[in-house]
This record gives sequence, C-alpha cells and structure tokens, in this order.
Amino acid sequence: MPSIICTRCGFANEGAVRFCGHCGASLVATPSGPVAPPSAEAPRAEAGAGIACPRCGTLNQAGVRFCGRCGMGFSAASPPEPRVAPVVFSPAAPAHVLAATPRKAGRGLPWAVVAAALGITMALLAAVSQAVMSHGAATCGVSCQPPPPPRPQPPLGPSGPPLPSSHRYTSATYGYSVDYPEGFDPSGSDGQAVGWSYTLNSDSSSFEIKIQGEAANGRTPQQLVQSVQQSFMSGASPVFTITGAELGSTAGYGQVYDFTTSPQGGQQQHLRLVVEAAIRDGVAVEMIAASLFIPDQNEHPSPAQMEPRVESLADQVGNTVVWRSEPAL
Repeated sequence: MPSIICTRCGFANEGAVRFCGHCGASLVATPSGPVAPPSAEAPRAEAGAGIACPRCGTLNQAGVRFCGRCGMGFSAASPPEPRVAPVVFSPAAPAHVLAATPRKAGRGLPWAVVAAALGITMALLAAVSQAVMSHGAATCGVSCQPPPPPRPQPPLGPSGPPLPSSHRYTSATYGYSVDYPEGFDPSGSDGQAVGWSYTLNSDSSSFEIKIQGEAANGRTPQQLVQSVQQSFMSGASPVFTITGAELGSTAGYGQVYDFTTSPQGGQQQHLRLVVEAAIRDGVAVEMIAASLFIPDQNEHPSPAQMEPRVESLADQVGNTVVWRSEPAL
C-alpha cells in the first residue's frame, strides 16, 4: 500500500490511517496524486515492532507519536509494550518448602537441652515415688509428739422451753391408742373408750370429749357418725359436714350438729356437737365433742361455733389416734 504523506510535517504514514503518526494532523483517506518521496527533513517510519494504542488497540508503525486511527498522542520515549507470557504456578512439595526455608545454626540446641532436663526430672520423681510406696513411711522417733486431741465442743443448750410430756391410752379391746397432754387426765376409761368431762371455770359450763372404739361390721364412717349422734343427742340437727375429716392419719367422715336442751328445773341450753369417725382393718374409732354454742366474735372465729378450748383439745387428741396395725406416731 502506498504511504500517505502528511501535508503538515511531511511524515510518510504507512497503512490506512486517518491521523499523522508524527504530528497528529488529520490525513486524507487516499492520496490524490502520485506519492511524493519523503523529504530529507521529514522523519521516516522505522521497521520493527509496532505501538499498540491504549485507547482503540490499533497496532501503529514503530516510531510514531500519534495513533493513526484515533489520533491519541504517544510519548516519544515510550517503548512498545512487550507481550509477556502468563506464568503458571504449581504447588510446592513439603520437601521443597523445607529446603527453601532459611535456618540458623544451633537454633534447636536449647530446646533439646530443656527436653532432656525434663525427662531426667520426671524419671527421678518416679523412682522416689516407687521407693516410698514399696518401703513405707519412715517410723517416727522418740522426738515425735502426737497431735493434741480435739477440743470438745460445748453442749448445745435448749432453744426453747421443753415440750409438755404426753400420756397414752391404749384400748385393751380394739388395740388403738391416743395421746393426751399433761394435766388433761381422763375422767374415765375402760377397755373400749376414754373420755374427759369437765366444767369450765370461766362460765361454769360443762363439756365432754370422748374417744371410743367398736367393730365396723361393714358400716361406713358416715353411718357410724349418724349412729353415734342418735345415741348421744337424738334430737340434734346437722349444721355442716367437716371437709377432710380424719383421725390420726386415717381419712374418715365428720359432722357438726346443733342441739337445744331444756333440763327439768334448769335454764335452756344451746349446744354444739362434733362427731368424727374413721375405719382401719375393720376397727372403727369415733371422737365425740360437745360444748355450749359460742357465736363468732370476729376476733377468734370457730368453725363449729363451740368453746374454742374444747375444739382445740378435741383436735389435739383426735390427731394422735393410732390403730394397732400402723406404726406409732
């Protein structure tokens, strides 16, 4: 292909270029006449490797300062960029890594000395331990003194007043037993029952508490309570049923009754009666408590509305009932 001579600087451009590679001036696409030889002042393109344009990628002739396609200016001293072949890395073997790692002479010597010292120390300790275990501890000489005996601890004193002693009644016929507190001696007892019948000093009213036993003969605790009520106060009317009634640790049945009596030549009395019964191994134990009717005063309400001291004593002795077939409390 004929060269294109730049009309500005006279540089002979090779190939189909649009800009002068020497001064960057715009060129005519094709020459309009015969190509003139280059002048002595005009630089000529040198043979060799071309220059790749960083903007459009066109490979220009060597020695130019402008891209012949887009006109971008090059540095006059910029050499052509060499093509570098890609480098392929392969994984190194452990032996190669060890061989390439720099080492200092004598670095492992201190650690070897420390390891040897530790090994010798452990061997000596093991030998001493074995010797002590095989021969036993050395016996103490005359100068050894036995350790002083431990000092006795002072005895613990009572944290409160002593509990009142209790007494026990045991039925010779049915084998059940019941405890009662000191100073509350029974007014009467036999092989089947024990009872307390006293007159209160505050209002000269009497009360009665009785624990008795009998054969259940197939009856339920409720039937036993009704039978006792009929024999003790036949005219009494039920007030309420005691929830969770029990004697000792045996569940049973309980009922509170109301009764009004008019003794001959005496003043009419309003009474309350409590009857509870429980059965174990065919033996029935019944508790009966009766006292004057005491209305609630809001200070110390009584569920049965009877003399509070009577109700408290009845609960106390009723909770200690133990049948022959169960362990004592």
